[in-house]
Amino acid sequence: MPSSLPTGPDAALPEAELQRLHETLLGMLLDVASVCDELDISFFLGEGTLLGAIRHHGFIPWDDDLDLYMLRADYERFLREAPARLGERYRVQHPSTVENYWSAFAKVRLADGPQHFRQAHIAHLTSENGPLIDIFPVEYVPRDHGMGLMLQSGWLRVLRGALVQKLRIEPAGRPIKRVLRLVSQPMSLRFIHRQLDATLRRHGDRPLAFAAILASFHPLRSQVVPAEVFAGQEWVDFEGHRMPVPVGYDQLLTTIYGDYRTPPPPAERGLRHQFVVG
Repeated sequence: MPSSLPTGPDAALPEAELQRLHETLLGMLLDVASVCDELDISFFLGEGTLLGAIRHHGFIPWDDDLDLYMLRADYERFLREAPARLGERYRVQHPSTVENYWSAFAKVRLADGPQHFRQAHIAHLTSENGPLIDIFPVEYVPRDHGMGLMLQSGWLRVLRGALVQKLRIEPAGRPIKRVLRLVSQPMSLRFIHRQLDATLRRHGDRPLAFAAILASFHPLRSQVVPAEVFAGQEWVDFEGHRMPVPVGYDQLLTTIYGDYRTPPPPAERGLRHQFVVG
């Protein structure tokens, strides 16, 4: 019988289990990096993985997944060409590959053999719910503020909330979640995903003045940076391996986290991905 791991701000995982998860994730990262190198696809460490690389030279000690960024053109090429290169050991999860897909961005999931770690909250949607790498597309936007960007971001949040409620990933306890569950009923999954894709890609692939990680879970003010942040790669140490980060990583991390060099207090640390063991 699977045993639940603690989740949320107070979550803790035995050191040996967390080390095992980190070792698995690092192997996945090296495999994905190798495929990207073969295909000449650029990527960057992102989100908490980027923060860990800069602040800890590896995983944030309490993190339980990996995050990558890809500019939209590279992201689309990865979706088309990487699955065959990664082979049967992995699944590239996306609305085009998973029937009841629950996310606005792609994931690379470890799929070979019995999994020691699983995500319990999506077990009703897929049996392939082991360790994962989240891949966020980076979109170009013409400005870093304004009504158009606010509407774009707001519609994305409505769509994502409707998707989560339609697939029963979260309980509809709060009034807004009950509304989203009601709103989602006449929407097909195909409609929601088409709207998500069109809204994310609203401004196309052509370089513009700003870049945004609109598929992330941060507030809009923390998602948009000058496009120069992603103008190139810089290589840093991550668990003893050289990995690429955005050349403007300091500005990006400051935009997302503020004083990112100072770790959060213990009460704000913990697992976020609802894993179970067994």
